[in-house]
Parts: sequence; structure tokens; C-alpha cells
Amino acid sequence: MSDTSGKPKSQYKSCLDCKADILQKNPDKCPYCGSVNLAYEEEPLSHLTAEAELEKAASYEEAASLIESTVASYSEKLKQVLNQPVYRFAEATSKQVPEASGVYVIYDSSSNQMIYAGRSKNLRIRLLQQHKSGNIRGSQFRKALGQKHNLDNAAKISDYIKDNCSFKLLEVESFEERVRLEHFITAILAPALNTELKQ
Repeated sequence: MSDTSGKPKSQYKSCLDCKADILQKNPDKCPYCGSVNLAYEEEPLSHLTAEAELEKAASYEEAASLIESTVASYSEKLKQVLNQPVYRFAEATSKQVPEASGVYVIYDSSSNQMIYAGRSKNLRIRLLQQHKSGNIRGSQFRKALGQKHNLDNAAKISDYIKDNCSFKLLEVESFEERVRLEHFITAILAPALNTELKQ
């Protein structure tokens, strides 16, 4: 798929309303908020899976080396995320959360665990609007949290988040890097709500 300039065009889109990265190929609407206001990612996803990279390897040793270096690289990036400052949802301000793309992890103080990892094209909108006080249509985190704790309305979910949840974030400009880092975090740390959403 290419545009008139001959440059490859991504098959993946992002939502212009909720700023979500959408990994479905050529979706008609946003799976998070239902919006049809979508745009193609400027950067094509070259290879999201390990298999695609491994196919390029000329030998088993080269493939093993590639896997080892990729895991080491993402382990360092995970450390960067985990070493960021912690912000409580109840106290976080727009000055602390940039209008930049990146990844984030959310903690629950009642269980003392990381419960969710995500990515966004706009961290401020995702964390301070959609997750902190949005609705379950625009936030998979709110939906999963409400189900886990039997919170039956948006106000109860918002109160729980403000009373119990905090987050860390890391700015990551590249769409592909956001996707890969989020996948690495969820694969290695298996945050409870990400795991429940996949079941």
C-alpha cells in the first residue's frame, strides 16, 4: 500500500478523538471510543512480531543473537519506565503529564501491584481524561477495573481510581516503539487488567 509519493503507507490508524493507536488493519471505527474520525499512522509498522525479524536471520546463531539483543534493549527501556516518577491520579496535573506520545503503567495501592500497561499518542488525554474520569467506551482500563471490582457506574470507577491508583509514564515518539514496548511490558510483567482483557 503506498501513496502518490511512492513512500510506504501504514495500514494502521490512530483515532483523532481519543488518540488511541489502533493495531487492527484498516479499521472502520475506533475500538475504544467508537469514533470514525481516524487517520493513517505516518510511520508504517515494519515488523511487529519476532517471527518477521527472525525470518531475516541467516542462521540459528544470528537469530539467537537478534533475540538476545532485542530483549536486552527492551529490558533497558522497561527499566526507564519503572524508574520514572509516580503520580497519583488524585493529584496529577496537566503540567506533570505531557501532550506527547508514550507508554505508561498504572499501579493499584490497595493490592500494591502494577495492574495495567498502555500506550497513547497523547498521554495527557489518555491518563487525565479518559482513564481518570472518562467512560468505559473510551478506556479499556476503566472497563476492566470496573469489572474486576464490581463497580457498576462511572462515578464509582472514577472514585476508585482517585483513591487507589497511580501511574508512571515515559515519552516514546515512535508508533512502532510504543507498540513494542507496551507488548514487552505486558508480556514480562503481566499486569492483571491487561491479562483479563486478553481472556
